Amino acid sequence: RPMRRHLGVASKPATNEPEEKKKFVTKHKTVAAIDFGTSYSGYAFSSQENPLEVVTGKWNSTKTNSSELLESLKTPTSLLFKSNGLVEAFGYDAEQKFKALAEENKHQDYRYFYQIKRELLRKRPWDENLVVLDHMGRPMDALKVISTAIGYLFVECKEAIAEKKFDKDDILWVMTVPSLWDNFAKQFLRKAAEKAGIPRKQLILTLEPEVAAIYTIKGSKPDLPSDSGDQYVSGTQILLVDLGGGTADFTLMGVAKDGGLEVLHEAVGGAWGGTTINARIWEFMEELLTKDVIDEFKKQTSDYLDMESNIELKKRDLSANNKLLLLVYPSLASICKDKTGKTYKTLVEESEHAEDVKVRTGKIIFEPKMIEKIFERTLKECFSVMDEILLGNGENVKDIILVGGFSESEIIQKQFENKYSKYHLIIPTDPGLAVLKGAVIFGHDDTMVERRISPHTYGVETLQFGFDTDPGDMKKVISGTTFCSGTFHKIVSRGEILQVAQNTEVDVFSPKISAKQLFLKFYQTDKKGIKCVADEGCDYIGKLTINIEEPPFGVEPLVRLFFKFGEIETTVEGKEVLTDKPVKTDIDFLERKP
Repeated sequence: RPMRRHLGVASKPATNEPEEKKKFVTKHKTVAAIDFGTSYSGYAFSSQENPLEVVTGKWNSTKTNSSELLESLKTPTSLLFKSNGLVEAFGYDAEQKFKALAEENKHQDYRYFYQIKRELLRKRPWDENLVVLDHMGRPMDALKVISTAIGYLFVECKEAIAEKKFDKDDILWVMTVPSLWDNFAKQFLRKAAEKAGIPRKQLILTLEPEVAAIYTIKGSKPDLPSDSGDQYVSGTQILLVDLGGGTADFTLMGVAKDGGLEVLHEAVGGAWGGTTINARIWEFMEELLTKDVIDEFKKQTSDYLDMESNIELKKRDLSANNKLLLLVYPSLASICKDKTGKTYKTLVEESEHAEDVKVRTGKIIFEPKMIEKIFERTLKECFSVMDEILLGNGENVKDIILVGGFSESEIIQKQFENKYSKYHLIIPTDPGLAVLKGAVIFGHDDTMVERRISPHTYGVETLQFGFDTDPGDMKKVISGTTFCSGTFHKIVSRGEILQVAQNTEVDVFSPKISAKQLFLKFYQTDKKGIKCVADEGCDYIGKLTINIEEPPFGVEPLVRLFFKFGEIETTVEGKEVLTDKPVKTDIDFLERKP
């Protein structure tokens, strides 16, 4: 059984500490970050006194088919539940317990979940009652599964903070999210984190590529090329490439005049993370041994999990000239014979990949040319997006920063070096921890990012008074006055530059005298010229509730709303103009029906 250890080695970058401290505006005595990842998750923290000395969690695991212990700074995003819905284990513990159950054929009475985040990412439209599937395809409430995983990390991190004798009462918690996530996904994660026990007012979300850049620039201090100078100066452009387990995110960033960061291009990316390599290997195994054989083998839970773990470990150490050696389990050999009447050796030799895949006793060996094919599709997708950015707004980019667990692959690094040889390719210390450590640093000073780009055009549905044509079905009469309902009122446009603290004001009036509550429906679009919320391409995303505790007497309330679209989580405040009293607002992106 793997044993969990709380404390990792603190990262101590070489910097002029007093000068660095002056740059932080830390409000909390301790900042802790949780990186809830597709394949692996972890936590880290640092103190107000030494914000750059980031402490990470540590776990011990065992090699596949070995008792040798491996030390890991992250743990698998895996959960094991009992049949009654009570949680049994998380991370490496969950993996090992489930494997032991599978070996004894007792796993059917348990619920095993892995790579939970990937399951969520592939489901649209989002739904608050979203479910994820266990190892046997049985659904469980996604909020329960995710909050349980976060809860494990939350509790362990608190224990580690107490062990380190850091302040355990004044903690700011930071959760990382992909830049591609929409408002629903962010609010869903927040709800899960709060359900796990993280106090609402002590929790912020942060974007993974942004904090990875912050870590590289402020925390890691990589050796920069001589012609880059000793620091990033105003006007410098950076392309941040975050290759995680599930997704690949590409963010074009610039350095502002005061040294802060600004996002110069809307977030782009896709499901091209490290798990695509595992999936590609299994695709080739199907081409070698037939899909029927592999489908049946995946039902042999223990052997399949062993082989998947073996693939996960070996893919990290692959290089351009390496071979990938996979053990052929007796169960797999037997299934080949039963399903096809042929040995696995014959199937491989008769396949279209016979030149690039060899068979030895008990082994299937992927030659270097086959390794290239395994990585080819993922690299092609990544390079296509990068080329589009670099040929567009990124014409002044000199540095490409490569982070994320998948970026630790030697093949990935070599391919990026070859493809983008005219750029400075910067890989910080511990690229797989860049997001986690950067999130801690960001928590000490959330003013480091100054400007962002609006990914969509956002607006609200309004009642229009006075119109040129007959509104037809959109006609609505309130208190004797005719309005046109369903009008799209734009607040911000796609691609608009947004200051992080910038307020966008919108005045809203109620057609009802002394109304105490107003509702606004939120919409987004990527199309220009949208006038009606019913237009194609205009999508409902949530609802804003406005509560007016002291409405003006005898007249219709007029509410002035202050939206902050430049924040990671869209926020809104407001006041009633006639009384100059604040109103209570509640923005709900989890409600998916207009």
